[in-house]
Amino acid sequence: MIKKYAGELLTRRSIYQILDKLDAQLDNDYVYDIKKDVSVGEIQVVLTNLLNEHVPIYDIEKILEAL
Repeated sequence: MIKKYAGELLTRRSIYQILDKLDAQLDNDYVYDIKKDVSVGEIQVVLTNLLNEHVPIYDIEKILEAL
């Protein structure tokens, strides 16, 4: 059930948590640059659409790079 409705469960707060974890892993200004170019709302829309199409978002760094 969670996989089926994962797109609906993704909130703006969870996007901030994902970005914070990525920022801690990379130890550079990568996430800051992403937030400067793309809004969190746009990131949420893209990730929600990917999850609704059952595309895994494990490699969030590459997804953000594509944005």
